Amino acid sequence: NPGNRETVTATLNIHGDFSLTPKWKVQFNSGYDFRQKEVSMTRFSIYRDLHCWDMSFGWVPFGRFQSYNVTIRAKASILQDLKLTKRNDNFGGF
Repeated sequence: NPGNRETVTATLNIHGDFSLTPKWKVQFNSGYDFRQKEVSMTRFSIYRDLHCWDMSFGWVPFGRFQSYNVTIRAKASILQDLKLTKRNDNFGGF
């Protein structure tokens, strides 16, 4: 079909998570695009159980979506909208 264009990709992606302690968890995602010869979006996340609260920190260290965010939220489902978020991003004018 002349309207469809086939795209071939060659990427390697990695994702992992581990618990430092029962209350600390770390996650990461990254990859490499062999055709573009560049690292794909890389993200690190850290989670902390604060008894009645959860805290998370997310960081994209480089690239177009370079950013970080910190969130503290109540665990109770009735208080699910109770949260404090601080974020910084550099999305290039979006």
